[in-house]
Amino acid sequence: MVKNDTKTQDYDIEVMEELEANPVGKRKQFLNRKGELTEPRKVHMAKDEFKVYRDRWLEETKDVLDVIKNKAGIIFFNPYRHAGSYYGLVQSLFLLGANSWHDDKAVRGMVEQVMMSIKDSKGAFVWYKFAHRVPRSESLMAKDLRGRIHQNLRVLQRLGGRTPYGYKLKQLLTCIDIRPGVNGSWEYRLNTEHSSESEVIPFYDPGIGERRGRKKRLPLRGEAVVRDIVIGEVSQAGEKVV
Repeated sequence: MVKNDTKTQDYDIEVMEELEANPVGKRKQFLNRKGELTEPRKVHMAKDEFKVYRDRWLEETKDVLDVIKNKAGIIFFNPYRHAGSYYGLVQSLFLLGANSWHDDKAVRGMVEQVMMSIKDSKGAFVWYKFAHRVPRSESLMAKDLRGRIHQNLRVLQRLGGRTPYGYKLKQLLTCIDIRPGVNGSWEYRLNTEHSSESEVIPFYDPGIGERRGRKKRLPLRGEAVVRDIVIGEVSQAGEKVV
């Protein structure tokens, strides 16, 4: 069955306005996915932040080859916190080559390389925190490293609701695409080839195989994808980051 993915629904305008109007600690609380009242997190860039984030990223990538930068285009930069996992994941897809598909083995290797080059405020390499983090007890998915990478990239496809963690990418006309690979693997792509925000709709194909309890089929290999739909449904439990 082909359905629109709930991840691509609109960002909650009321939440966005509250984030813009008030600082941390003084924001109105909203019900989260667990039904708890919490203060919303800012997951988009304000107009005055674009230049700050871009200048920071250009300094961080001053030694990256131009051929790699050119693949991503002049609009793209990595808008996430430097010592965070989202930064490491997006940066890995950027370094592997934007607008091309990469299998999860290559992505995993690059994620480790990138995160082993970054230290947090305590001087620890962020890779160890990411790779060896103990999953939350209530989480039903992404309990190993491969699953954690996949699940975090799925979260970066989220553009709607009150926690659209991929919205910063959308503001840069960019998104993460995901499709099945061979032998039960996954393939990922940093897609920067959009001309407007309205075109930014992440592509996701969960596949039909043993993980879904259905008859296995050959994976999608063609480059052509449907940009206005996402295949399959995603459980709410599966959207939790671990």
